[in-house]
Amino acid sequence: MNFGALEVLIDALATGDASQTILNQEKGGQKDMERVDRLPRDMNCTRGQLEALGFVFHEDIDDVFVAVTLPDGWAIKGTDHSMWSTLFDADGCVRANIFYKAAFYDRSARLSMVSRYHVDAVYPDDNSYRQAIVKDRRKYDAHTLFETDKLMVDNEDGLSQYKLGGIVADAAEEWLVEKYPDYRDPFAYWEDES
Repeated sequence: MNFGALEVLIDALATGDASQTILNQEKGGQKDMERVDRLPRDMNCTRGQLEALGFVFHEDIDDVFVAVTLPDGWAIKGTDHSMWSTLFDADGCVRANIFYKAAFYDRSARLSMVSRYHVDAVYPDDNSYRQAIVKDRRKYDAHTLFETDKLMVDNEDGLSQYKLGGIVADAAEEWLVEKYPDYRDPFAYWEDES
């Protein structure tokens, strides 16, 4: 469902709810992404890098999308947000996030390949401490590989929760760089079974 401006106006007049019409347009865009015959032209990698994984690129569809054949077993699935979808590889690992704003007045899309290893911040509901963890996206449940010490927010040094967050994130990244120096490369380490 890819509404143009006229279709949006007609639907909004018929239903009396322009906001819902725009949301429906976004949801329709997400369904279009799940057709897996297209990817955004705007991406954080080259077509050559994706071709090395088995992607086959065809002609540009328009100024936003290019026709593509995904490698066997790869799939695009919508998230719970109408503008976001996830690209999974044949092993079920998240390999990219896809943003697609289908609104006729601001249509855009971007593919962002993700690295295998990443740092997540831990913020408990009571804001009592800060911690960072290193996760492995190759594992189904994003297996935790490393956890920093918990730094208590109510500390004698008077460090703010934001500074503490930076300290634990730096510690996690230091560990990650030592173990996986190319961890920021979204094409590195995926073949490693460890």
